[in-house]
Amino acid sequence: MNEQLLSYLFDDKPHILAAPMSRWIGLSPRFKAFATTYRDKIRKRIRVTKSGAGIKDLEAELETAFWLLQEQRFAVAYEPYSSEKTRGPDFAVTFKSITFNVEVTRISSREGERPLPAPEGVTAPWLDPQQVGGRLTDTVCGKLGQMRPGMINVLIVTTDSDFVRVLDINRAMARLKERAERKEVSLFGRYSFVNTADLGRL
Repeated sequence: MNEQLLSYLFDDKPHILAAPMSRWIGLSPRFKAFATTYRDKIRKRIRVTKSGAGIKDLEAELETAFWLLQEQRFAVAYEPYSSEKTRGPDFAVTFKSITFNVEVTRISSREGERPLPAPEGVTAPWLDPQQVGGRLTDTVCGKLGQMRPGMINVLIVTTDSDFVRVLDINRAMARLKERAERKEVSLFGRYSFVNTADLGRL
């Protein structure tokens, strides 16, 4: 049965995601049931996703579903708002009488970004905490439009970049809040925010 599902998802063709999908399906009956329920959506995403970055993004989504489903009390719906023809979170997760949304995004390494460690005594501009915080701010603000007002929204950020080692999330988010409260023109203009309520979705 696992082979039939994988054959359907990947059209009997080799694919970089075939190995992780096979592993997750084999490890988790709940993920297998999820992949079966949403096989048409997953298959379509696999077919239309061509770039290396896009495939990594999709892998991050599906791996998140795998981990969410390890909690037996979670019911996980994939792309629950797609029928509304608007951008929405990747998942709606129901726990007892509470439903919250989960959006997954990935911050990739930039071209020319060097791995840690930096040479001793040399300042590494690609690991400047302020620039790193700015990349997180860009990511968070870029995703706010997909959050649903009046609901709990969770943003999961994955990365293949070493900059996460110098990232101070609390500081970056506190700085974003301060900028919003000051109604900083550059912040509101860049992300098309109308007022500070737009930042309350996350």
